[in-house]
Amino acid sequence: MKKLFLFLPLFLLNACQNNAHSLNGTAYQFQLNETPILIAFDKNENRYYGKVVNNYFGNFTQTGNKITFQETGSTMMMGPEKAMKAEQEWFKTISQISSYSQSKNALIFTLKDGSQIKLNKTTFPN
Repeated sequence: MKKLFLFLPLFLLNACQNNAHSLNGTAYQFQLNETPILIAFDKNENRYYGKVVNNYFGNFTQTGNKITFQETGSTMMMGPEKAMKAEQEWFKTISQISSYSQSKNALIFTLKDGSQIKLNKTTFPN
């Protein structure tokens, strides 16, 4: 009986930690100032990438529903001024994301200031 009581808390702790769904292998999109933004999460590694005007990429760490995006790298092409401004705003926003929640068709990022961004699930890019 003692072994069961020792095992049960470990089992429950592990079950709670696995409640957060992995972002790996998913992709989402939304509009920022009428500019489409795509973010995808690598299937096998904690890497993210996407496209606004430029392609962008980086690493992320995830513990439960907490997420941290490391510095974003990108290509350096020019585009329409409105889209370029949206891209720069998105790159600043990524560093402010602190947690997320998921549903079947959406991802909600919560920023450090408490504001939220809702993204819609899309087809994973090849």
